[in-house]
Amino acid sequence: MNEDKGKIFSFGNNAKGQVGVGTSSISRIYTPTSLSALNSGISKLACGYEHAVIMKYTTTCYGKSHDNAGICSGNGLCTSTDTCACANGYSGNECATFSCNGIVSTDLNVCSGYGNCTRSNECFCDDGHDGTNCEINLNLNSYNYTKVYAFGRNDEGQLGIGSTIDTNVPTKVTLNNYGISEIVGGYKQVFMKNHLSSFYSAGQNNV
Repeated sequence: MNEDKGKIFSFGNNAKGQVGVGTSSISRIYTPTSLSALNSGISKLACGYEHAVIMKYTTTCYGKSHDNAGICSGNGLCTSTDTCACANGYSGNECATFSCNGIVSTDLNVCSGYGNCTRSNECFCDDGHDGTNCEINLNLNSYNYTKVYAFGRNDEGQLGIGSTIDTNVPTKVTLNNYGISEIVGGYKQVFMKNHLSSFYSAGQNNV
């Protein structure tokens, strides 16, 4: 027997009806045959010498069976008929409601009113704002807004990303202030200056 996304196909010796096609008069089944009575929701099967046992999901939540990736909006488990146990940060009958920093995603004030709550506690900020809750006003009218990204060798922490792990993907450098106006790279160091003439550095410091 084979499983294909919760569907069952069987073939082989059928002298005792062990192929499960509704008859034992056909002694052998040579091609995989779908068991129409069990066409979805199969979770486990076990085969014996001349018999088989199948476990099938019977519980559904709002029209979706356990084997549906979108059950409970993909944010929970279907524990009984039309009952979703939501993952942390999600709520509602189908676990479709979530919030950012305690404010429901559909509220106009979510993400400080300057972004979209795309997942539980994840704000995607509008241009000119940053921070976990989009609470930082970058004041675009006062200076050119810039962000710094780094990539490559990082054995001395010269990328300034808080680790010494090399990266081949441009990675955002988190800074306490914004509006970086100048950057200079050394052998294994990097130096940055912002619009307020505050300086930052990262990398090798033993030479």
